[in-house]
Amino acid sequence: MISIVMPTMMRVDKDIIYYSIKHAIDSEVVDRITVIDNSTGGFSKTILIKSNKLIVRTMEKNICVNPAWNIGVSLSTSENVLIMNDDILCHKEVYRQVNEVMGYENM
Repeated sequence: MISIVMPTMMRVDKDIIYYSIKHAIDSEVVDRITVIDNSTGGFSKTILIKSNKLIVRTMEKNICVNPAWNIGVSLSTSENVLIMNDDILCHKEVYRQVNEVMGYENM
């Protein structure tokens, strides 16, 4: 299983973020998606997805990407964590393949 951490400033097309999160929710190998919303509330107003897998942490101000990654990783529930940009389209099959590769012990 993998947990996904996605910081965002909500400066990309909302359809891109929606697509990747929807596919992550639909993936059998993703147990949690943590969005760190550095836009101070734009994510919750724009991306209308409800799921037990999706955790959104809205920051009072932009804390920048490194602290956002750290918060996201600390909230992860899996040993394997995928830190993901908000501006890429990612199909659920990719999550399965990433999970498979992350499971290899001797690389």
